[in-house]
Amino acid sequence: RKRSNSLGDPHWEANVSTNNYVSWARELFDSVESQCRYLAGESSTDPGSQIGITHDAYLKYLQLHSLEYDDAFQYDAVIIDEAQDMTDCQASLLWGETMKNNTRVFLVGDEHQRIYRFRGATECFETASASANFSLSGSFRFGNNIGSVANAVLKGAGSTVTLKGMSLDPGEIIPRNHIEQGVVICRTRNGMCRYLEEHRPHRWTFVSEHTRLPDTNTVLVPLEKFILGQSQTFKYKSERFNDWEELQTFCEEEGDSKMLRDMTLVKDYHERNEGASIKILFDEIRRTWIQDWREEQKSQDVPVLDINQFNGVALVTCHGTKGLEFDNTLIHNDFPFDLLMEKKTGEFLPSHDFRDMQNLVYVAMTRAKKKLYLSEKASDYVKWVTGGDIDYSMMDERERSPTDMKLLRTNFEDKWNHFIDVKGDVHNIDDVPWPEGPDGNEFALDSSMSILEWK
Repeated sequence: RKRSNSLGDPHWEANVSTNNYVSWARELFDSVESQCRYLAGESSTDPGSQIGITHDAYLKYLQLHSLEYDDAFQYDAVIIDEAQDMTDCQASLLWGETMKNNTRVFLVGDEHQRIYRFRGATECFETASASANFSLSGSFRFGNNIGSVANAVLKGAGSTVTLKGMSLDPGEIIPRNHIEQGVVICRTRNGMCRYLEEHRPHRWTFVSEHTRLPDTNTVLVPLEKFILGQSQTFKYKSERFNDWEELQTFCEEEGDSKMLRDMTLVKDYHERNEGASIKILFDEIRRTWIQDWREEQKSQDVPVLDINQFNGVALVTCHGTKGLEFDNTLIHNDFPFDLLMEKKTGEFLPSHDFRDMQNLVYVAMTRAKKKLYLSEKASDYVKWVTGGDIDYSMMDERERSPTDMKLLRTNFEDKWNHFIDVKGDVHNIDDVPWPEGPDGNEFALDSSMSILEWK
């Protein structure tokens, strides 16, 4: 839009000729090539040795370069991990025509864990011409119970491989919509915000240090005023918009996923909460947010930083969990379980999108080591995919029965109120002088439980 001098013109694409696109692409690649050649002869500490390009750009440049020169890649062996998420460009570079002579290439991957199709991942892993194929069908991460759920999901995705849980801890499958401690896996960032809105954990954090809440004052509040008609226009990226649809069209054309995500967050919130204030909601959510759990553990002299030791709820998207594992994991409701159970593909849902949805669920459920908590929709999906053959027998009766749980909460509320009356200096759960043994154990909590479990 900027290069074609079409800012503010909703029909700007009609003003751009094919020759413009070709010349701009040539200009970009010439610039990348000149900077790469410059870096090849300069120290990496040179102040000018920074190229403002994406990973895709320099990988494409390297791939084109390797096709041109026979001596570009000369290795005895190359091992590619997460090969299922490689693009065609990466495949050509790492195990295509580039790999000449006698290079031996090992591809390590799982087609059922491909979750980066939106970044260009293709089926190049499965279609690679391999001299031998081997299946790693055992996982020491989890035991039989979690493994049975994983197998059911795999079977629903058409897999013929049976996954065996090899951990000595069989694991537990527990239906529950929220937890007090552990990791909550959501499909999207907005799903994480929805979980926080619905359950308001007493302490929470993001697993990734790079994840942040959307800015309330500069983004959410202006969007809220705009959608409610309290502001007649909305200014964004040097342009002024007169209605919501116009802003949305602009962001879609620009590929502005962040603003589209924030718009969806505000719109969905007000569809569910008429007359509410998104600022009040996020101000409350922020009060219990531990922004850096790593720094907190460092201040406590924890020998090894571990999100499993965080006293509260940690949130993460499924895409952020690759390569990670957690003791206690809850699968949030925002995965497309309804679509998966309807098993509808075709006009409105391409088959590869359907497979990607199944892959997301499989990846999320195989992050759990000890306890896999299933939200209501996740539990319905597991029952459906297993034909109802899912064993919840290892669950505690209190966790299985909502009626018993409600009674238990009522009893403990009475005990808590009595405790507050006796211990006047106690104002919250962290002020409680938890006993080392049975003496002073007003709540009659099981002595085998840790203080963290008591809380």
